[in-house]
Amino acid sequence: MLFISGIFSSDSTLIDKKVSQTASYAELAKQGRFEDLFDKFLTWSIDFGGKMILAILLFFVGRFLINLFKKLIGKIMDKRSMDIALKGFLQSLVNTILFIMLFILIINIVGKQTVSLAALIASAGLAIGLAVKDN
Repeated sequence: MLFISGIFSSDSTLIDKKVSQTASYAELAKQGRFEDLFDKFLTWSIDFGGKMILAILLFFVGRFLINLFKKLIGKIMDKRSMDIALKGFLQSLVNTILFIMLFILIINIVGKQTVSLAALIASAGLAIGLAVKDN
C-alpha cells in the first residue's frame, strides 16, 4: 500500500509518514501489544469504510445525474434535428467526459491525490489532438 500511495502522490513527507507508521505498527507487534494494534486497525477501517460508503453513494448518485444529463442532451439534439452520427458521437463524448470527472472526484474523496492522473489524461488528450489535426 505504501508503493501505491507513492505513485499517486509526489509529496515525500507523505511517504515518510507512511514509513514511520509502518515502523510503529511493527514495534507494537514486536512488543506484543496486539490490543493497541487492533485499535489502530479498527480506527483505520472505520475511517476508510466511511469514505468507501460515501464513494459508492456518490458513484450511484453521479451515475443517475449523468444519465439524466445524457437524456437532456439527447432531447436538445432531437429538437435541433442533428445528424444521427453526430448525435451519437456527442452523447458518447459527453458521457465519457462526465464519467471520467466522476471517477476523479471519487478517487479524490477516498483520499488519493489526483494530480498525476489529471496530468496523464491531459497528455493523452494532447496526443490525440495532435494525431488527428491533419486528418
